[in-house]
Amino acid sequence: MGFLRSILFLVACSFGFAAQAQLTVDAGPDSVYCSSGAVLGGSPTVSGGTPPYVYSWTTRIPYAAGIQYAASALDDSTSANPEVLDIASDTTALFFVTVMDAGGQVASDSVFVGISKVTAVTADCIYWIEPGESATLWLGATSNFFTTPQGLLWSPSTGFDPTNPSPTVMPWESTEYTASYSDDVGCPLTWTCTVELLMGLGHPD
Repeated sequence: MGFLRSILFLVACSFGFAAQAQLTVDAGPDSVYCSSGAVLGGSPTVSGGTPPYVYSWTTRIPYAAGIQYAASALDDSTSANPEVLDIASDTTALFFVTVMDAGGQVASDSVFVGISKVTAVTADCIYWIEPGESATLWLGATSNFFTTPQGLLWSPSTGFDPTNPSPTVMPWESTEYTASYSDDVGCPLTWTCTVELLMGLGHPD
């Protein structure tokens, strides 16, 4: 009976070891980040299997000047959790990670990643008006993930709705208006409009 129990124990342990040895890979959550420096992979990227592990991150990102690969998109395409240096595309990019363990098992996973890149129009938002005249403010800061301003607030906002993206203002002194808002993925944007009162001095040249 003791011998039989030993055999059953060894069989149970072997099944447990096999279950633990199953290689599983996690490339991390799909996400859009507000700047470069995002880290790919899970916590951890690999579970199970037999260490050491060999990692290989790959991507193929079409953009205006050609194709971007992992060598320029990531700081180290052979690490468990590489840092994103840049994504040439203005949309999300698909990254693949393939892992081989010491026993020759191979597993892979993929993740969609984007970087919100802030852009601004080249023209400054500045007006010169006489007292009693008005000016219409506007938003000039956007990103590649921007369609409408989220959580918009102008400051100061005396005499108008601070959530209006293009309010008409009539200040009685020179005023700098700052708009704080976010793009569609929650990345912060800031824009400033300045209204200068001429006080009868005429428009500057």
